[in-house]
Amino acid sequence: MERIELKAKAREGTGKGASRQYRRQGLIPGVVYGAGTAPISLTIDSKEMGAAIKGATGENAIVTLSVEREDSVVTKVTMIQDIQIHPIRRDILHVDFHEIDLKNEVDVSVPVRLIGKAEGSKMGGIVQQIERELHIRCMPLQIPDRMEVDVTPLAIGESIHVRDLPVGEGVTILTPGEHTIVTVVSPVEEAAAEAPEGAGEEAVAAGEEEGSTE
Repeated sequence: MERIELKAKAREGTGKGASRQYRRQGLIPGVVYGAGTAPISLTIDSKEMGAAIKGATGENAIVTLSVEREDSVVTKVTMIQDIQIHPIRRDILHVDFHEIDLKNEVDVSVPVRLIGKAEGSKMGGIVQQIERELHIRCMPLQIPDRMEVDVTPLAIGESIHVRDLPVGEGVTILTPGEHTIVTVVSPVEEAAAEAPEGAGEEAVAAGEEEGSTE
């Protein structure tokens, strides 16, 4: 599990107007909140925040925030709850941090990565990934960067379900076991799935009409 350290400053101004002013100064407005504690509005240097996110190898990095206040510095262990991104410029507009306790389990989502080459694909089969992330529960320092699924043994018509995955110690998968993660289908099935609804019926009707003698 990757850990990131960031410095922040408590802020007084809130609202859209204040947020725009902070951004013009190269600062990103944000907030850190957690159970049993009052939320703290803060700002983070945009370059430092951008570098931290760019260098992160996983989506669930643990962020240690050192929040500077008027007369003290408060340190909080957090995870990023939400990041608002400008739709065009792709600038970070706002960041929400959620305070966590390293001694308590957390529920998070981790991406699924397929590895290997399916046997069925060598015979023309098409690999379809159904689940792209899994919901898990574990201690914060045990959060995996991703869940790797080896598709090598899959033949055409075979699938891997959530229940088939090996699970590391201390990790509980919350996604239902019957959910399909990946399957290998034949080209015919793939083509049928992509065909517009009713296309097959129209083809049959056209054939019957051409063969009619009336």
